[in-house]
Amino acid sequence: MSDGGTAGARVGFHTIEHRQGHVGIILAAVIALTRLERRWTTKFLLAIGGFVSAIVVLEVGLRVSAFSYPSLYTYDDNRGVAHRPEAEGWWRREGNAYVRINKDGLRDRAHVKTKSGSTLRIAVLGDSFAQALQVPLEETFWAVMERALNTCDALAGREVEAINFGVSNYGTAEELLTLRHHVWGYSPDVVLLTFFANDVRNNSQALEPDQARPFFHFERDELVLDASFRNHPRSLRTQSSWWSGLKALSDYVRVVQFAVYAKDLLASMGREGGGEEYRVGDSAYRESDDPDWQEAWRITEELIAEMHREVVQHGAEFLVLNASSAGQVHPDPAVRQQLMQEHRVTDLTYTGRRLDALGEQQHFPVLDVVPRLQAYVDRTGVCVHGSENDAECEGHWNTVGHRQAGRFIAETLCQAYAGSEFELSSVSSR
Repeated sequence: MSDGGTAGARVGFHTIEHRQGHVGIILAAVIALTRLERRWTTKFLLAIGGFVSAIVVLEVGLRVSAFSYPSLYTYDDNRGVAHRPEAEGWWRREGNAYVRINKDGLRDRAHVKTKSGSTLRIAVLGDSFAQALQVPLEETFWAVMERALNTCDALAGREVEAINFGVSNYGTAEELLTLRHHVWGYSPDVVLLTFFANDVRNNSQALEPDQARPFFHFERDELVLDASFRNHPRSLRTQSSWWSGLKALSDYVRVVQFAVYAKDLLASMGREGGGEEYRVGDSAYRESDDPDWQEAWRITEELIAEMHREVVQHGAEFLVLNASSAGQVHPDPAVRQQLMQEHRVTDLTYTGRRLDALGEQQHFPVLDVVPRLQAYVDRTGVCVHGSENDAECEGHWNTVGHRQAGRFIAETLCQAYAGSEFELSSVSSR
C-alpha cells in the first residue's frame, strides 16, 4: 500500500476511534443523567408520597377530632355576601350545632313562597343573632317564637310561620337590600328587624373595616346606594370559578376547611377588636362626639325608617327587636358596673332608648329584650350569652338567651293580637 493510502487509513482509523470516544462519552453522560433522573424522580415521588400521607393523616386527625368549619357563604351581587344554598356542616367555633342552608340560601327549613290564606308569616331580618349558628335550628329565638305563637288563643285557626333571613355580619344596609330583593317573594304579614348595636358601625363606610359590602350615604338628605363593593378585590376573587371549586371541595375535605379556618382566624386577628362580629363600641352606650359615629347613627336611623316605609307600602307590619350585648345582661353586677365606668355612663340602655325614640317618631314598635334578659339573669344567675366551647357569658345568645327572647316576642305579639283590632303600633315592650 502506498504512503498516501496508509495515511488515509490512519486518518480513518483515528476518526473512527475519535467518534467512538464521543459515543462513549455521550453514553456515559446518558447513563449518568438517567441515574440522576431516577434518583430525583424517586425523591420527587417520595416527597409527593410524604405530602399526600401527611394530608391523609391530617384529614383523619381532623375528622377524629370532629373538626368542622363549613363554607356557608358566597358572593352576592346585591349584598356582597349571602349564604351558599344547600351548604351544611357542624358549627363548633362558638356553640355546637349542625347547620343547614336551604335551597333558597336561608339558615332555615324549606319554605314554599306561596302562602295560604290562613298563614301568618313573619319574616326575620338580622345579622348573626338572627342567623344563630351557635344553637340548633329548633332552639333559635324565631323558632321558639313560632311555636309559642301557634299556641296563642288569639291566633286560633291560623298557622304562624317564621322565616329567617339573618346572615352573619350584616348591617342594616344589607338587611334593607335583603328585604327588597328576597323577602317580598314570600309575602310576609310581619317583618321583624333584629337590631344589634354594632349594626351602626357596619352601616358606615368611614368606620367599617370590611369594605367589600354595600353602603348607603346621604346626597341632599336622601340615601344613595354605593355598590362599589362589586369591584373590590375580594368580591372579584369570590366570583371566580376556582374559588367556587375550592368552596365545593371544602364540603368534603376537612383539610381545606382547616386552611380556610386558619385564613379567617389570621384575618380576624388583624382587625380591630379581634374581628368578633358581635362586639360593640362606645357608641352603643352613649352619644358620641365623633362626627363619623354621629353620621353612622344618622344613616342607620334613616335605613330603619326606609325599611318601615317599604313594609307599610307592602301592606305588612313592621317592628324592631333590640338584641342585648353580653355586658348589658351579665349575671355579675360588678361586670355591668365596670362596663358603665369604662363608658362613663350611669346605665347601659342608650341603644334601646335611641331606637324607642325612632320608633315613636316613625310610628313603629320597638321590642327591647334587654330588660327581660337582665331580670332573668338577676333572678337565676344563668348566662344568656356564651357557650361551653367559648368564653362564658360572652358572645352570642346561647339556648337560654334564645328561649327567653323568643318567648318574650311571642308573649308581646300574642297580647297585641288579643285586642279587638290588631295594631303593632300599640305594642309596648316595657
